[in-house]
Amino acid sequence: MVGAAGVAGGVELAVARDRLGLSQSDLTRVLGVGARSVRRWEMGEDLVPAGVWETLDALRAEHDETVRELSAAVRVVDGAAVLEVPLHGGDPAVFRPRAWFVGAVRRLLDGSGPEDVDPAVLDGVALRWGLPEGTSAAALPG
Repeated sequence: MVGAAGVAGGVELAVARDRLGLSQSDLTRVLGVGARSVRRWEMGEDLVPAGVWETLDALRAEHDETVRELSAAVRVVDGAAVLEVPLHGGDPAVFRPRAWFVGAVRRLLDGSGPEDVDPAVLDGVALRWGLPEGTSAAALPG
């Protein structure tokens, strides 16, 4: 039998994962655990190990930094404010899915980013998704 703390931990895990823009599959890859473990944690069938919370705290700090970087990257192009959002992280050895950056933009828009980031920075900004270095739009699948 799983106690209430396990169930609450599962809900909290799902919410934290979603705020980071990670799917369950993404989280399994980041944590290096099986998909069944993440499903069981989120459903409250198993308690979420303390190490997972420590990793999520570190990911949240990294995500806060991504939010800050995106906020600082707003620039004017041809008279319009533009934010080019990367399709992937800068370090290919560190897995960060596109949804990671979507989550960071969402946090910018809804004001849930770090306290030192003003969500008004995105007022009137056009978002443009970046392409991986050396890739042309014609090379992407339609």
